[in-house]
Amino acid sequence: MSTRLKAPQSHSKTPFLPEWWIDKRLLKDSDSPTYAYLRNVKVGNMLKNIPSEANLTVPEVRESWKMALHLVGETIDKDRSHYLAETGKLVQLMRGIYVDAGDDIEVAVLKHAVRIAKYLYPRAYLSGASAALLAPTRDGRLFLSGRRKQRSSIRSLEIIQNEAPKHPSIGEAVIDDGMGEFRINVSSIRQRFLEAFRLRSEYAAAIDEDMREAIVARLIEEYGSAQAAADAVWALARENEWHKEGELAERFLLRRPAVEPAKNLAALDLIVAWHGAPIGHLTHDGFEWRWKPMEGGGPPLIRQTTPGKLPPFIVSLLPEGWLEKVLKDNDERAMLRSGKRYMSNITISPRPGPA
Repeated sequence: MSTRLKAPQSHSKTPFLPEWWIDKRLLKDSDSPTYAYLRNVKVGNMLKNIPSEANLTVPEVRESWKMALHLVGETIDKDRSHYLAETGKLVQLMRGIYVDAGDDIEVAVLKHAVRIAKYLYPRAYLSGASAALLAPTRDGRLFLSGRRKQRSSIRSLEIIQNEAPKHPSIGEAVIDDGMGEFRINVSSIRQRFLEAFRLRSEYAAAIDEDMREAIVARLIEEYGSAQAAADAVWALARENEWHKEGELAERFLLRRPAVEPAKNLAALDLIVAWHGAPIGHLTHDGFEWRWKPMEGGGPPLIRQTTPGKLPPFIVSLLPEGWLEKVLKDNDERAMLRSGKRYMSNITISPRPGPA
């Protein structure tokens, strides 16, 4: 008959493991080491009590190599991420996404926003303003297009996914966020231009006039003329049944808005001189005053103590009391625009050229 040997009993809290395997400093009276800890315990703690005759090799440990973002399955395995999170070295943002506890989490999330979005939604692609920027907007929004509409927030980052058209036109972009290059699909120039005219859309609101003008210039350069570019955009719009967007895009291409923006002619730009030498600019945009001193413009005689109001030194130069009543002119703008000399050493005159 064969006899079955019994495993030796251990008085430690974790049976079948030698006591030198466990780092007792991380154990409480009622706790036992987790599987993640046992697999990722430091090499030094594992080997410090092993008999010297045991012929074991010690792997190389690179303490200087650091990575701010950790994605389970890509840059780190699940067991090690659990272990580092339990020991306080990593902070879990959401399932599968970790960052170093000592780093600025907000900065790390925004810096690696596109990589995080690709990890969470591998079948989605960048669209709208994010397709042009290849990054989130300044307010922390990242726009995607996928199979359905949804939103997700990670600290200051908001990932907004819109429903993609039935026949999207996409391309491929290369991004390097400090963790290496990776590729992601983005909206093409034509689809990006149509997205700028989506009705009641957050995507369209995020694309400003400068982005639209840049897209128009790129389309005209590619297709040779504004009419050819409009025809190409219309072809994509009809394919996806974006008729209203195609109409607005064609109108923007063929009937370009005025290049020179409208100006408020009531605005003032006055030069204040001390003994004939300019010391600053006094401007009025139609609503409030602003004082801009010039570098090396003499003594600091004028200071704007109250934002939007005339500096007290300028106010003291204007007529007041009996003289103000005699002149019957209560408009300080008209008085300063007249270009008069005050106290024989202060001169205020309009700036030459267009305001």
